[in-house]
Amino acid sequence: MTDLAIGSPWAPYGLRDDPYFQQPLEPRRDERAARPITLFVGRDRDLQLLGNQIVGSSNSRAIVQGDAGVGKTSFVNCLKSVLVAHDVLTHADPVRVKPGMSPHHFVAEVLKVLIQMRATLELATSGALTKKIGSAAKRETGLGAEQTFWRRVGRLIQGEDSTAAGVSVAAVGVQRERVRIPAEVADLSLYGELAQAITYLSDHGKHRVLIHVNNLENLARDDAAAAAGLMQDVRDCFLADHSHWLFVGTTNIEEAVFRASPQVSGIIPFAITLGPLRPDEVGELLERRYRHLQSGLRIVHPVAPDAGAALYARYHGHLRDFLSLLSNAVQRHTVLAPATPLGTDEIVKLMEPTFRADKLVRRIGEGDANHLATVLHGEPYDAEFRVAEVSKATGTTQAAASKLVRRLLDAGVIVQSRTQGQSVYYRVSHGDLTIALGLR
Repeated sequence: MTDLAIGSPWAPYGLRDDPYFQQPLEPRRDERAARPITLFVGRDRDLQLLGNQIVGSSNSRAIVQGDAGVGKTSFVNCLKSVLVAHDVLTHADPVRVKPGMSPHHFVAEVLKVLIQMRATLELATSGALTKKIGSAAKRETGLGAEQTFWRRVGRLIQGEDSTAAGVSVAAVGVQRERVRIPAEVADLSLYGELAQAITYLSDHGKHRVLIHVNNLENLARDDAAAAAGLMQDVRDCFLADHSHWLFVGTTNIEEAVFRASPQVSGIIPFAITLGPLRPDEVGELLERRYRHLQSGLRIVHPVAPDAGAALYARYHGHLRDFLSLLSNAVQRHTVLAPATPLGTDEIVKLMEPTFRADKLVRRIGEGDANHLATVLHGEPYDAEFRVAEVSKATGTTQAAASKLVRRLLDAGVIVQSRTQGQSVYYRVSHGDLTIALGLR
């Protein structure tokens, strides 16, 4: 077997790792972190709006929505990193709404997060409050009651382990048996415990507690209706003093989940909808990532920031798939010509065969893929077309062209872009599909 020259494809560019990673940024400003929040770019106005609402009130609720892959998690992590300096307590992993979730289950999941927040807070203060104050002083200051509360809540929703010890004549030493005390009954009301937990965490109002609720993504109609009912059932939780609730999900959650009932709609003043970044922000995003991962004295941009911004325009805000495209293209290009910046046409040419097979033909078949390529031949990536133009380009009847358009719509390959009078216009739905069609 021939020896293979295996090495990092990023080293020839002066980079120590892939700058086009798709994972969310971490809510840390430490430059030694793999993905520090200092790499975040843009959305200053939205951050300011949410930050002012949280810091400027004792209780708040807001929605952050946007299409899949637009960068919602990184946005929320950036907000968390900003709020830390304003006495706002946050948590890393969000509370996740699940299909069929009961009100009790939802409140229990929030309490689990609050318990984790308390543990993190105690760790940060090295347990000074629990180690240096005697039991009598604890009773005087109320710390004993607080600890009793947290232990009870933990037992209610998680159960606990207990160790029973005894002396056996036949055994050498002490025999110990671990006993599991289960969580208590599932239908127990936990609303009072939730309000009390937030009060304790906030140190009776000295801090604010931010609760991040997620997983409201791409809900089917029935699931959206169930989530809307759940939000109505647990509405009183959102009004707890010192609590600030951030609900994160896909673009339609405001109407489908939070505006479905006046009881919930009335307590949530607005939603922030995250759209695409501006071209200059995309360029800055790439620049920051290149600088963060620089390993030598000189960097060769794998993809120039302006070329990256031009490609991003195809993706209508889907940052994750855009970054995946750049990563795949550069790694394929490295074998051919290391340390050479790629332009937009070169990336399209490199990725067209793979994307055509994996993202187009697999979904609609070779015949319909060829028809669509014929309709768009020589057109720019954002070209629009009508059924009449499909009929003319493919040499088929109007009825056959309408059926083709319907199949493409059902497969999600195209979307309706606009109407003008009696004319309906369509375009390719996703940036990867424009690459698969070889559109420039």
